[in-house]
Amino acid sequence: MNRTRLLVVVALVLLALITLNQVGAAWQAAARLQADHSDLTLLRGQLTEIRELSDAPTIAALQVESPELIPNRIDQALARAGLTSRAFAGHTPAEPRRMGTSEFVLRTVDISLNGCTVAQIAAFAQAMREDADGTVVRDLQLHSPSQQGRRELWDCELVLTQVVFSPKSDS
Repeated sequence: MNRTRLLVVVALVLLALITLNQVGAAWQAAARLQADHSDLTLLRGQLTEIRELSDAPTIAALQVESPELIPNRIDQALARAGLTSRAFAGHTPAEPRRMGTSEFVLRTVDISLNGCTVAQIAAFAQAMREDADGTVVRDLQLHSPSQQGRRELWDCELVLTQVVFSPKSDS
């Protein structure tokens, strides 16, 4: 009988040790889960911030370029692209408009060119680009192809955009 009691006591002690070990492991798992939950919350916040920053322009002007300066910019770009003023069909600046709820406004200028090669159009678009003030040709549509000897000529519509940092007033 003594021996049976001793075996029961040893079994109970072993069972208690195993139970304590499992409870300790459960507490450690709960602590790791809490830490992982905190990390996940932090990462979600950082991901939201990254998404917001990726929507913001990387370069922006501090003021909108005056519409009176656009013809000068176009003339310079025509010259750099090897185009004459005959290729220029006109331009239409639009009023700046806020980009959603951001701190930026976007000003666009529609520009029309006639009878240009694709290389000239690309050179013109590159010449219109101004990294310092966030000005770039964003859209380009080619239409009305024609042949002049062996050269293929196109009419095109370009949209010049300028992004401007313009914080909203608090009032």
